[in-house]
Order: sequence, then C-alpha cells, then structure tokens
Amino acid sequence: MEASLGVAAASGSLLGSGLSSSHEDMEDLISKLRDALRSPGDFQQFVQGLVPQGVPSDILKYIEAAVRDVLGGQAYLKLEGSAKKHTNIAGSDHDYHIRMPDPRLELVTRDQMEQIRGILNASSHLIGSSKLEADMGPTALKVRYQHGNICGSIDIVPFKSDYFDERVIVEPADQDFFNNIRRQNAARTLKFVAHKLEWGQKSYDLERYVVECDRLFPQTDPHGLQLFKKAMQKYEHLWPHDWPQELLRRAFAVLALAMLAGASPLLRPLSPTPAPISPTEHSAACSPCVQLGSQGINLLLNYLLNAGVVTSCSKLCSHLPTKAEQTICSIGCDLAGIKEFVNILNHTDLDPIYFCEAQTLGVGEFRLAVHGPVTSHISDGFLLPEGLTEGAIQLGAELKVMDDTSGDEPVIWRPGTYTFDIHLCQGECGSKHPHSKDFGMATGNFTLKDALVVV
Repeated sequence: MEASLGVAAASGSLLGSGLSSSHEDMEDLISKLRDALRSPGDFQQFVQGLVPQGVPSDILKYIEAAVRDVLGGQAYLKLEGSAKKHTNIAGSDHDYHIRMPDPRLELVTRDQMEQIRGILNASSHLIGSSKLEADMGPTALKVRYQHGNICGSIDIVPFKSDYFDERVIVEPADQDFFNNIRRQNAARTLKFVAHKLEWGQKSYDLERYVVECDRLFPQTDPHGLQLFKKAMQKYEHLWPHDWPQELLRRAFAVLALAMLAGASPLLRPLSPTPAPISPTEHSAACSPCVQLGSQGINLLLNYLLNAGVVTSCSKLCSHLPTKAEQTICSIGCDLAGIKEFVNILNHTDLDPIYFCEAQTLGVGEFRLAVHGPVTSHISDGFLLPEGLTEGAIQLGAELKVMDDTSGDEPVIWRPGTYTFDIHLCQGECGSKHPHSKDFGMATGNFTLKDALVVV
C-alpha cells in the first residue's frame, strides 16, 4: 500500500503533508536525474537517497504489544509490501500483516481491530517523545507516527479477517524482487519519477512493468540503470518536453519467439565462426522484429495514413491481426517511443529487415537453397543479428535429410548429386536501402547415396 505521507505536529494531531512535486522544482529534478544517469555508480548512489528509514523499533514494539493485548501473546507483525521487496521510497506506507504461528487462529474481527486502535490512541503518551495516531479504514489500521525527526505511517492488516470486502486479497510480498538489487533500484527510481511528475500510476503496476522488462531483456547491469531506462520508455507520453536526453536512447523488446514464420523444418542455422562475443538485446530482438513482415508494416502504415497523428502505441499496434504481432509491435513501440517508431515505419518501404535494421535490431541475413533430386523446394533464410566480424567467416546450416510424407507436399530425398548455394547480405538480399550490401554467393555439393547417406 503506497501513500504520499509526511508527518507534522500541529495542534496535537499528525497531518499528512505528502511528497508534492512543489517541494522540488522540475529543473532541480532533471539536474539530479542527469547526475544519476552518468554511470552505474552514480545511479546506485542516487537510489540510496530514495531509501526511506524504517519504522523505529520502539514504535513497532509498542504497536505489536497492543496487538498481543487483544489477540494473545502469540500474535506478531510481519513486514510485507514494498518495504519487504525493497522497492519503497520516502512517503510509502510500511505494510505489516498480523500473523499467528497457528493458521487456524489467524482470523481477526473488525471489533478486535477497533480494540487495537483504541489502545494505541489512548496511551500513545507512554512512548516518550513519539506521537502516534491510529485510524481504522475499510481494511487496514493506519498508524501515523512521529519519532524525533522520523515520521511515517504503517498499514496493519490481518492476514485473515471476517470483515474484508470480497475483492480484498491479502497475500505475502511476491518474490520477484527478492535479492535482486537491479529490479529494486529500477522500481524505486521509476516510482520516484512517477510521483514527482504526478503520473497517477499505481506503484504495483510500476513494479510489475519493471519485472516484465527485466524478463524480456536479459540484464547485465547489476545496478539497474539500463533496466530503469527501458522501463521509462513505456511512459514517454508522460515525459516533460525538456526531459533529459539520456532517457531517450532507444530500447527494444526481447521476445522468446520462433525464428521466421514459415521457416523450413529441415534447415537449422549454425553459428558463424568466429562466433560473436555475446548476444545482445538487439540481436535477440532481431528475429521477432522481422516477424512483423511487410504485410504487418503495410497494415501499420495504412492505419497511420488514415488516422493522422497517433500518440498511443497500444492503439497503433491493435490494428495488427494476430496477438503475437500485436505483442511484438506494442512492446517494441512502448520501449522505443511512439514518435521514433512511427518515423522508422515511414522510411521502411515495406522492407522488414531494413525496418529492424533502422532500429539496430538486425543487420543482415544469409539464404541457403538446396537443388537436386528431392521432391520439394528446400530453402530458407537466416538472420545475422550480431553482424559479421572481419576476416574469414564460416556460415552454414544443418540439413536434416529425412523423408517426410505427412504434409500436402511430401519431401522425398532420392539418391544423386545435390548442389547448394549460400547468399550473404547486409540488410535484406536484393534491397536498395542505405547500408545494404550483397556479398555474393558461395556454392558446394554433396552426394546422397542409398539409405540416405550423405557423402
């Protein structure tokens, strides 16, 4: 449960002051973020400044004592929510669940919660200089406290109750942020920006999107700087016009999808040698990007032509016919930004490889075809998402020589001599777009003897 809450003493009561963006003007916010984005170390230091102080131990002990007075000596408070996940920022509530060692005794009534509230409000003077107020809401008992210079609030919720609305679900904090500093840092910073810019987004939704981004992009930055940048792309339409340029770098989705739709089941690409250093987010996104195809690009262009100015990725991508295409489009568009995505679409000339190349998502392809006494046409194209290194390169594909009579066009391999050719290109083979190059063909042959023995 997130809240914008500070605490001030006034006329004997505790007043929520909030974390209004008026406390820090936009220019100062942008300056701080620029500094934070200079390096992973600067980002980590910035995030540390967002971490709020925990609930003072004597405050927590006092509240837990009131809970035990009403529910028995075995009752205890267990930290949950964003504080448990380490995604909370200043102004976040601390969520605590009332638990029992014996789950059969965990049912708490509203009357018991009211008794706890009464105890806290009646004797808050017993905790020294601290001030405390408790109010019972529809679900949680909210306790606001001031302890010296430390102030905040706690939401206390029974794990099981007979007064909850049927829509209320109380459950432990999920494990997606457990021991994951990268996600924790990205979520904290995204929440901070969302609050300062008054996006009106739920903290839980921001957290889930950070997790989604991290699953789509295999991350290598332990501090979460790149993950934060990727997550920020989704909310480009909410950015101020003078937002730091460091946040405008492209980021694209990584989807675990098949190679090209309709690829031959008989050919499987072999890695180029020397192998690329390591896969990147761009190389992993190359194949799903190309899957949109010229037909998908054409549908998007037709919609842009008829709709005029489009400001929503979801609205643009919803005009693709299949769920898979919509997913590829919407995630890529969200993370790239609608303006950049539309700009690239307008310059692709229905060439899917150039479309992806313009986004640095794929840099070329090689095509392989087999000719000989086989009853079906055997050919396929394979993407080169990592590019080609200088020097001698070996490219190839594993050929599955096996009869297949299950389809409408049976594949029967007959003994004899076969030839094959490999066509290597930067960009799409035959493309006239900038940066496209045709490196030519290499040919070879093999002989298929009886019993499907290749020599």
